[in-house]
Amino acid sequence: REWISNLTTTDEDNNCSAEKTMILIAGDVSHDLQILRWTFQTLKQTFAEVAFVPGNHELWLDKAADEGDQCADSIDKIERIIRICVEEDIHIGPVKVGSLWIVPLLSWHHISFDSEPPICSESWGGIPTASRTVRIGADYRKTVWPHPMTPLDDSVAQFMDTLNDVILDFDNIDEWDKDATILTFSHFLPRVELLPEKRYLSLPSLPACSGSTFLESRLRELNKKVSRKTVG
Repeated sequence: REWISNLTTTDEDNNCSAEKTMILIAGDVSHDLQILRWTFQTLKQTFAEVAFVPGNHELWLDKAADEGDQCADSIDKIERIIRICVEEDIHIGPVKVGSLWIVPLLSWHHISFDSEPPICSESWGGIPTASRTVRIGADYRKTVWPHPMTPLDDSVAQFMDTLNDVILDFDNIDEWDKDATILTFSHFLPRVELLPEKRYLSLPSLPACSGSTFLESRLRELNKKVSRKTVG
């Protein structure tokens, strides 16, 4: 809370005022909805615009949190998060800043994202498998999904990606300026190559819970539809 409260947008050297600033939040703020709302309200006092995309922590259902245990499941949780964003005027869809379009993209990790060969267990003993990494991880223990969705296959990641169809509003994409640059951001990775090689990771099975191939497909689809410079 202290770090958030002390954030400043004043840049005397570049003569930058708060009216011209924007902050992008790529998730993992808190699983507590009250803390999440407080964070949004505090940032809105400092930054002119705030864009947000949930991470994995936001979808945890934790009885220790003030509101987390009141959600029926993690789908209910994300619906409440989106509602808070709307109420606090936080951008969860495309927003134009000058000639730049900011595009938050929802995503979730899935095991099949890890397409690289596993570390040889004969040489490196004690390394948990990708499936075990997910099972013992907090995302498996603290998220709840309606049957038949499960984090052990692609169903959760696919569902999260489909939410972008509504938020991105591709039907009105022709209204986007043809000379605009698009900056996308998400909590997870679109390609496994963006992670260090497994031999350099303290948890070599980390790629199994770090990215989404659906996110890469979404980025490629977005690039085709707008047919212009896209970064992110």
